[in-house]
Amino acid sequence: MSKLDEKVNVKPITLRDTETGDTYILEFNRDSVKFAEDRGFVIDDVSKFPMTKWHELFYYAFHMHHPRVAKANTDKILDEELGGITALPDGFLERLVELYGAAFEPLVDTSKNSKVQIEM
Repeated sequence: MSKLDEKVNVKPITLRDTETGDTYILEFNRDSVKFAEDRGFVIDDVSKFPMTKWHELFYYAFHMHHPRVAKANTDKILDEELGGITALPDGFLERLVELYGAAFEPLVDTSKNSKVQIEM
């Protein structure tokens, strides 16, 4: 089985506000990745510019399930309510990157039988 044939199953991240009861599900799909890319987001920049790009990735992770949550609100959740990037549990940021990458799976799914043949 090639790497492209392997299914990527990444569990979404769920945030629950213990005071308000609000629940947020962080996940990406094709539309939320396109939303991020349309605004100039490049996933490879996350490691180059962590101070700004982690906040952007966190914001875009809300878009799939919570498109009306403003970036100012996601920044507040990350910085104030969660205690900032350094206070996040181990693997949190890596999971966001994995969730972003999982949105590309349907584009490279080679298990489906195509109804169109390509000859070159």
